[in-house]
Amino acid sequence: MHIILSMIEQEVAYKGIMTSLGIKKGGIEIVETLITKESPALNRTLKELNTPSDCLIAGVIRNDNWLIPDGNTVIQVNDMLITLIKKEKFNALKNILMG
Repeated sequence: MHIILSMIEQEVAYKGIMTSLGIKKGGIEIVETLITKESPALNRTLKELNTPSDCLIAGVIRNDNWLIPDGNTVIQVNDMLITLIKKEKFNALKNILMG
């Protein structure tokens, strides 16, 4: 029950960005971020984002297709970014992707 409440709390607190899964060993979280037209990351390449260290954008779901991104991948509206990140870097990632 605690896990479900925590997930609801995170989704409400960070509209558009939420933790899907926390991995206790290593302090890693898998984070899903929906890119909107207001996102500062929109129309930028991954290498332009200057994401924090200990952060890996591992996948992009675009039009129901899974893409394995590289530095030249351009972020588009409605992209869902799947990111592996250390817990303490969550706010930095949120600021980069959501403003």
